[in-house]
Amino acid sequence: MAASNIILIADRNSHVRMFLMREMMAAGYRVKLAATGESVLKIAYTMGAVDLVVLDPDLPGVNESSVLQALKERIPPLPVVLHTQQRHEGEELVADDCFFPVIEKAGNSIERIKEAVGMLLPSRSQDIKGADGSKYREGESS
Repeated sequence: MAASNIILIADRNSHVRMFLMREMMAAGYRVKLAATGESVLKIAYTMGAVDLVVLDPDLPGVNESSVLQALKERIPPLPVVLHTQQRHEGEELVADDCFFPVIEKAGNSIERIKEAVGMLLPSRSQDIKGADGSKYREGESS
């Protein structure tokens, strides 16, 4: 279930951060917030602190490429969804061998963010079908 996943929302605009936080919490995610590149990296490098980052790369304190490179080099690497005013070619930004979904800030961007997050964070609790056709939750005994 999404409730076990923690998302870091990083945006310089406090209104955008709070809006995304409310929407993602309503979707069942736990949320942490960051307003600077330094905060993003501090939280991201605290193991177990977050499972995914929704990042506006226009943060004070660092440049876009250094934040993306640092997140890519993290072990294990964190999935990142870029939420930006700038339009990039295509819908993904390629950084070496990593792809980052890019979602332009617009009226429908929250739905696209939820979709991208859902694809990058598969449910940790999945249904398992038994031989008799009955379904069990992973970790649940019959």
